[in-house]
Amino acid sequence: GIDCSGFMKKIFAVCGYPLPRTAAEQTGVGMPVSPDSLQCGDRLYFGHGSKITHTGLYIGNGYFIHSSAGEHGVAISRLTDTTYTRIFNCARR
Repeated sequence: GIDCSGFMKKIFAVCGYPLPRTAAEQTGVGMPVSPDSLQCGDRLYFGHGSKITHTGLYIGNGYFIHSSAGEHGVAISRLTDTTYTRIFNCARR
């Protein structure tokens, strides 16, 4: 399996955009995006307070794709699910 930040790093590398290894480091790359201005391809970051623990890629219509190194693998989830709205931290373009 591949963890969430490795998944984002791989996706963006294929497109010619290098990203740092960890989700926390990746938040330092790109321009901030407000949640109401999300576009396909924006990176989403989740965590508790200032600690970033998860990342995913916005794919439109309120959905994002993300990966877990655990048993869940790659999944598509709704950004408005309580699990994610509770821990949403920021987005980058």
